[in-house]
Amino acid sequence: GIQGVEMMRILFLWLMAGLVACSSEPKVPEGILPQAKMEALLWDLMQADEVINLMAANPQKNRYALAVNRYQKAFALHGTTKAQFQKSLEWYNSQPRLMRDVLENIQKKHPVVTQ
Repeated sequence: GIQGVEMMRILFLWLMAGLVACSSEPKVPEGILPQAKMEALLWDLMQADEVINLMAANPQKNRYALAVNRYQKAFALHGTTKAQFQKSLEWYNSQPRLMRDVLENIQKKHPVVTQ
């Protein structure tokens, strides 16, 4: 009867909601950098690494001090800390699809020029 049809419809909607929830990307937890911020920070840290590597060729430069300075500037620029970045990086590494998206978005925004 009508109750059976109604029950089937409710069950179908419940199952569909579950499938949608399972197929969607995991929500970034509180205390973890949002994806766009993580992408921007990772890019800036990559840029800092490039500068450090270029300047490290100069033996008068202290590579460690230079790295600490560059990384601290990147964290400050993005309003975060080394600890929050490390926690976020661990979380993104535990979410392979999201981490792939982060890295692909960085690559799309900043294509490497090769000659």
